[in-house]
Amino acid sequence: MIENNVQIRVFGNHWEKIPIFKNIAMGKIENGAELNKVFNESCINLNISPETTYHMKAPEVMAGNNFLLTRHIPKAYDTMPIDIFFDIDREIALFKNEKELLEKVIFFLTNSEKRNQIAKAAYNKFITTRTIDKSAQRILDVLLSSDELQ
Repeated sequence: MIENNVQIRVFGNHWEKIPIFKNIAMGKIENGAELNKVFNESCINLNISPETTYHMKAPEVMAGNNFLLTRHIPKAYDTMPIDIFFDIDREIALFKNEKELLEKVIFFLTNSEKRNQIAKAAYNKFITTRTIDKSAQRILDVLLSSDELQ
């Protein structure tokens, strides 16, 4: 993306030590309001985690009504598949390789209506199914229906 003049920023420790990222490395960012501000100001929040499509930051992005583009990981290797919770292309967008990443970034940067539609659908799903109350109820339901407790 850098070679294609897509404006990106990376956050976290030590990105500046990698020469190609030196000019786009923004350093560590604190969780909470500072991180939320970055999510809110970003057109596309990118998850390139090598282990999971449902990275721990995904809920924060979606709960803020922001757009998430996440790396596709084959189910056999995905420690927490996001498509268990969200519908691909309706509530979340995935990319499979660098070529598709660039294509989707350009598409969603130039199609804000579609980007916002997906972000809003993810937000609506999140606030109706992934809240603390809903999660606590799900845990209680599992515990109360467990054969081991009876």
